[in-house]
Amino acid sequence: MSTIKTSDKITRTSSSHLSSHISFFCGGGGSAIGAKKAGYNLIAAIDNSQVCLETVSSNFPKADAINIDINKLKPEWLLERLAIKKGSIGLIDFSSPHKVFSRLKNEKIKSDYMKMKLLYKIPFFISELFPQSFVIEIDSILTDYTYFYRIFQFRYALSQLGYIFTQFYLSVEHHGVPQCKGRSFIVGIRKDLDKWPVIPRPFLKIINLKDIIPTAIDYHFNQNQSIWALTGESAYCIKKQKIFLITYEDGRIDYPTIDELKKIYSFPKNYKLSGSKNEKWGMIVNAIPPMMMYHLIKKSILY
Repeated sequence: MSTIKTSDKITRTSSSHLSSHISFFCGGGGSAIGAKKAGYNLIAAIDNSQVCLETVSSNFPKADAINIDINKLKPEWLLERLAIKKGSIGLIDFSSPHKVFSRLKNEKIKSDYMKMKLLYKIPFFISELFPQSFVIEIDSILTDYTYFYRIFQFRYALSQLGYIFTQFYLSVEHHGVPQCKGRSFIVGIRKDLDKWPVIPRPFLKIINLKDIIPTAIDYHFNQNQSIWALTGESAYCIKKQKIFLITYEDGRIDYPTIDELKKIYSFPKNYKLSGSKNEKWGMIVNAIPPMMMYHLIKKSILY
């Protein structure tokens, strides 16, 4: 068990507990940025990618960046390490584990099986940490109804934990990011708080690429030597792979820079990213966009 930080414990005042935030599968920290903007204080980020944790640690220096396989993490150890009590955490979020940075890239067994093994850990950690609220980004494997029994098992496990929760699907372009992609979430609030999570209402205006990068004229998706463009009022579908190009007003056709990619995905301009260019690219595009996370928390939990 290794960590970025070397301190044994982080002492916290009781007044900070209810606004505290723990991020599982934290990746490059997109959800942590959104939660911070909504008023939460990141106290721990958990992942098993060193480059992701270095990124989070450099931007959230007071948070404990913990490098560990989630299957080996014990909730009682985590509570002791953070010097907090069960039930005192304000928010826990679980991003979907991605192949780019998760242990799946080195596994020989099927990734679907490994994802399910990781996802079934989520109800256990919610039960043992008992936060006021939680946000779970649901992997596509749990939204595919060919896996109906798995979906039923996962939702049933959550229903036994003392939370009111709802599952919904959000289109990213309706929540401040120019990406034609849907993301599914489960949001839960503890029953003793006498509050129901609600589905966030979308922005009235769809955000497109030109809203973010004014010098962009067009967007091209380049695959198998064919190029097609998304134009007009539709949001530009930003892909994870480095296979899309932007046409600029000066005639250039090029990949977006890392700074432009941060802007597209609503990362702060001064957000520090560790690693190679490819690793930075992966951290940005795999993250829950910070603006989307902020909007989700404000409208679904803190309304």
